[in-house]
Amino acid sequence: MSAGKALSLPLRTEDGESARTTIFIDANGIAIGGCYGEHHREHADIIVAAVNAARVVRAPSQREKLN
Repeated sequence: MSAGKALSLPLRTEDGESARTTIFIDANGIAIGGCYGEHHREHADIIVAAVNAARVVRAPSQREKLN
């Protein structure tokens, strides 16, 4: 990600060009990373699920606490 760009959630996974690669795709359809190697699909799915869940259960910001 370049400076000043926000990550567009939720993330999803997609098969990569190799049989051993899974790519992370953001909500805008942009490839932002991935997993390679043994158990790549399982690892990618766990990472994506954790990131998407963290978005839902994140702590409130200071601004939100004041409102």
